[in-house]
Order: sequence, then structure tokens, then C-alpha cells
Amino acid sequence: MAKYRLYLSEHDVQEAISQLGIVCQTHGCQIEGPEQNLDLTKARSERPYEFGANLRGPADELMTVRLAPLGRQKRQLSGHSFALTLVTTGDLPLAGQLMEALRVALASTIPGRFWSMEHFLGTIKSPLVTQIATLTENLILNGLQASAQVLEGFAPREKLSFERPTVGDRLSYLRVELKEDTFTYLPMNEFQVYQKGEVLAAVGLTKEGNTLGTPRTFLTAWFSAEHSETLNGLFGRNFDKALFDGVAVKGGKFTGDQKILRLKDKPAFADLKLEPSVREKIEREILGFFRLEPVYRKAGLPFKRGIALYGPPGTGKTMLAKVLASTLEQTVVWVRAGDLEGTADINRVFQLARIGAPSVLILEDIDLYLQDRDNLKSNSVTIANMLAQLDGLEENDGILVLVTTNKIETVERAIVDRPGRIDSKIFMGELGRGVVIEILTAKLKDFPLDFANWNNVLPEHVLMTGAQAVELSTTILRNSLFATPAAAECRITAEAVKRALKDLERARNAQGVKGFGPD
Repeated sequence: MAKYRLYLSEHDVQEAISQLGIVCQTHGCQIEGPEQNLDLTKARSERPYEFGANLRGPADELMTVRLAPLGRQKRQLSGHSFALTLVTTGDLPLAGQLMEALRVALASTIPGRFWSMEHFLGTIKSPLVTQIATLTENLILNGLQASAQVLEGFAPREKLSFERPTVGDRLSYLRVELKEDTFTYLPMNEFQVYQKGEVLAAVGLTKEGNTLGTPRTFLTAWFSAEHSETLNGLFGRNFDKALFDGVAVKGGKFTGDQKILRLKDKPAFADLKLEPSVREKIEREILGFFRLEPVYRKAGLPFKRGIALYGPPGTGKTMLAKVLASTLEQTVVWVRAGDLEGTADINRVFQLARIGAPSVLILEDIDLYLQDRDNLKSNSVTIANMLAQLDGLEENDGILVLVTTNKIETVERAIVDRPGRIDSKIFMGELGRGVVIEILTAKLKDFPLDFANWNNVLPEHVLMTGAQAVELSTTILRNSLFATPAAAECRITAEAVKRALKDLERARNAQGVKGFGPD
């Protein structure tokens, strides 16, 4: 007696029985015995079924085929749940040929039905998983629709989840707001299977925490390593375009994590208090950039520009970003340092700026993640990726990149000192007495002064940032209120200004505020 055995997972049973009939037919064999319509749901129950039949070869050879569940020990050793056994009364080459043909057929055949993600991953060769995109709430539905769009030539199949999930793979539901007070629930860790010929992919939503502990939603795809080039090609720029197809990108205002930027206050450029020379340079190089497009085109120059805004905190760099987001008709992508955790995030914001071009890409506080490579804290991978993105000539057409930093001396030199990446630097420093007076006048305009004008109470050579000037106005008002009798009208006094200057001088270090106190 000879036995030929093929071990099967519970998911392969139905396909094995189907392929067995085909293999027998191609080898001239017939299946004898009671016909049984095998139902895989029985194989997945607590009492698995058994199957037995006789096979008769073309030369009247007789064989017996039996399908039976494995015992616990054999299941653990083999990693399978069933054994398909072919038994002959003697050494019969045909039996070996049948089992080898069945094994090859199972290895090369895509099942007619997948039962779970475990089954799917066990079928494809060398499965890979990739996070296609990070999705904010307003883009989750777009992400699912975009994946279906780029896989338009693929046939949608089953939706699968993991039968034996880990904590992070469990099927759950995410509450998503479609519009104000209207919600829907989308499955997490449920994957839509797509097929085109031999190419298979499973796409769905997953979630995991980032380094800050904030959960993020991803569009995730599983596919075979041998088809990675095909699928990565599909999920490229065409996917990004499809992702934002339902969102008004051009002219839109976005945060670095793809959310629509919502500003409570929408300041105008006139609200930004700057020294005249700085204001003129910003008007020329930033606000005037897009008006120069015909000149760039005529000269055959790449229509792109990079500008660095640098200077101490509180000098108006963030305020300028608000002004641009509030007043420009072009797309604005405003990226804070916390929006970028790695190269994928950098790629994403540049891609959004390209799709929305003409656009302004604002990268705030770059000294926090693009420190010079001589610094031990520097991240060379992040720097290399940023350099590659800034160097994208045609791809960056119509993009004004605006970087801000409080410490330009610590930023990677290849970024801020290389024309073509950063073409111009604008120093935003302390304000002189004239602009400080403009701020104090605007903040305290509703209160009468008991002195002739601000020039009489502010030192001639006073220097402070815009933020310090606002803080000074608050301190002046507080001092004036404390000195005013309960029933009297609050007036701004010279003494209140003098005390506020001394308070501010004590609160700041010697370099923070200059020109205060006695001469």
C-alpha cells in the first residue's frame, strides 16, 4: 500500500476538491462513489467533515482519495488543518503524478473565494504591506474612492478582515463627520480585494498612534512583492490627484496634515506691523512673486522660488503666514513642525502644493527638524529628502516655498545657502519706536492719554519685537487701571508707561529688549 498526502489549510479545502476533479479529468481518471457537494462552511465548523471517494485510472487502476481533519498535534506541526490522502494498493506512478499536479494547480490558482485576510495573505507570494496615504477626517472617504478609481481596471472581490487579529488588526468602526451634525461609520481593518489577472491587492483603512500618541488613519494596501512595481505605479501621482479630486484644492488653504485651514481671525497685510524696509521686501519678493509669472516664462526660467524668513520669536513670521492664508487667492499649505514626522509627511505636503499650484508652501520652524549636518541631532535622511523636494524643478513649477526659523544659523547650510532652493532671506527683527507707537496706538486707541504723544514717554532708541510691543500695551493698560479710582475714567498715564517699561525690562533678558530704563 502506498500513500500520497497533501496538507491543506481550511481555506484551501474547497479549491483542492475543485482542482482534484480537473486534475483527474486531464489524467484520464474518473471519480467514483457517492457524489458530495462539499460545503466549506462545514470545514469551518466545530465538527469538520470527512470526504472519501474512489478514483479509477485509464488502465483501470484503482485508488482511494480521502480528506480528513488533522489531530491537534499534527495541526501544530504542519501548520495546516486537513490532509488529502491518495491511497493505492501498490506502487502506482499515476498516483504520484496526480498529487503533484494537484499541488502545482493549488500553488498557481487564485481561489474563487477568499475567506479571510489570513487566507488572502497565505495565497499571494511574499506579501507586502504599505501605507499609501495618511488621511485626515475630511479625506477618508476621498481616500477610499481614490483607491477604487486608480484600480478601475481591477475587478472588486470580497471584503475581508482578520480571523485571528492582533490588537491593532481587529475590525472596528470609525465615526466620520460628513457635514455638520451628519455622521457615518467606516470599518477599520476591513480590506477590499481587487484582482486583475494574476495581480491581487487588498485595500482598506487602518489606524495607529504616532510618536506623540495621536492616532492617525492610513489607507493601507496588501499585495505580493512580485507585483509591487505595478501597484506602486498606480498609487503614485494619479492617486494623489484622485484623492483631492473631491476637495477644492486650487485656491484652498490647508494645514500640513491635510486638514482645511480654518482661521478665526483673517488679518490683512496692513495689520502686520513691520519696519518699512522689511515691508517693502515682503511686498516685492513674496506678495509680488505670482505677478512675475509672465517674466519667468519669457525668460525660460523655472517659475519657482524659495524664501527664508528669520529672526527672533515674536517678530511677525507666524502673523505673516496668517496674512498669506487670509488674503492670497493662490493655494496655501501651512506646515507646522509637528505636522512632519518623517519623509512620507514631507513628500505629502509637497505633493499637495504641486497639485494645488500655483501655491505657497509655508514650512514653519525648520530649525526644529532640519538642523545642520554638523549637529549631532541632525537627521540626514530628512535633510536629503527635503533637498530632493526643493530641487524638483518642473515638479515645483508655480510653487513659492516659504521657510521660517528663529535660529537660521543652526539650519542645514545646503538648504538656506543654496540658490535654487532658498533664493532670498528676509530678516524680521525688532521694531523701532515708530512702529512700536503704531502698535500701542492701535491697542490703546479707546483710552485717552494724559500726555501729549507717545514720543514723550518712549525712549528714542527703543527696540522690541511685535509680540513684546503687544505685551507692553497690555501691561500699560493694567497699570493704568490699577491707578484709576473706581468711578473715574481710565486714562493712560506716563507713570503707567514708565512702570510697564521697567516691568518688561525685568521680564526679558538683556538681548530681548533694548533701550529701556534710565540712560
